[in-house]
Amino acid sequence: MATPERTLLTGTTGFVGSRIARRLFERGAPVRSIVRRAGADPSLNHPLHEEIVGDFIDPSVAARAAAGCAAVIHAAATGGPDLEPVRRVNVEGTVSMLEAAKAAGASRFIHISTVSVYDVRGLESVDEGSPLKIEGDPYGVTKAEGDRRVLDATARGLSATILRPSAILGVHPTSTWAVVVPRRVRDRQMKLLRGGGNTVPFVHVEDLVDAVLLAIQNPRAVGRTYNVLARNGTWREYTDEVRSWFGTPPLDEIPDAEAAGMTYWTGSFRADRIAEELAWRPARTYEEGMEEAAREWRGTGSMRC
Repeated sequence: MATPERTLLTGTTGFVGSRIARRLFERGAPVRSIVRRAGADPSLNHPLHEEIVGDFIDPSVAARAAAGCAAVIHAAATGGPDLEPVRRVNVEGTVSMLEAAKAAGASRFIHISTVSVYDVRGLESVDEGSPLKIEGDPYGVTKAEGDRRVLDATARGLSATILRPSAILGVHPTSTWAVVVPRRVRDRQMKLLRGGGNTVPFVHVEDLVDAVLLAIQNPRAVGRTYNVLARNGTWREYTDEVRSWFGTPPLDEIPDAEAAGMTYWTGSFRADRIAEELAWRPARTYEEGMEEAAREWRGTGSMRC
């Protein structure tokens, strides 16, 4: 697919979606978005950007938006403590977009998933063939179910690719790892499980966008699933760095009585496949991503945390 053809993008006003949109604009590619409210993000005002107001979970809205689009990038997702509202977005919404893409004859479908889909228990390393969750946190479980729906659609002929990024670094008002979690660390609303040695893998958002652009153009990516990460770190490493921004004392640990049933995993996520098949290489280091966030918290960046 040549990128100047029209692309339908969900989650455009979010962290990842907005970065994808801007990179497509840079390539001269028209972008159509399904948004809840027109003009919600003025930074996305661009001659190549068209907005369709509605709910992408509604099949009629999805079908209207997908008409005439050569590719669909599904970046919208949600989390939360209650299964059904999360499932509505992450599963029913994914099915709506899959059906719309197929009906429109889209040549490519890129699904932004997450490494949170994996059931890591008992594993030393995790790759794309590792088992997916069937129980646990609503976000991971529903994203895993969404991935299964994408794989089913691929088996029926849709040219789809699944990208499973790790914790995503980069600055945006809704960024989990640059804004939401640092605020909780600053306010001492977080505790560490067993000293914080459990694994957290990272990737910069611009490297994830690189992966999207490689996958959408490379025929080898059709029908494939790729983990997208630059390195494996730990909760302790990450939160210690965040604490240094604020001078916050060491975090408390979760008491053993509360820790029962929580997943503590110190293995490694692997991203060999995307490197081998798509020649993807991360260009931004973990240290650069964390410094980018630190600048925002110090008030020297373009966004104020």
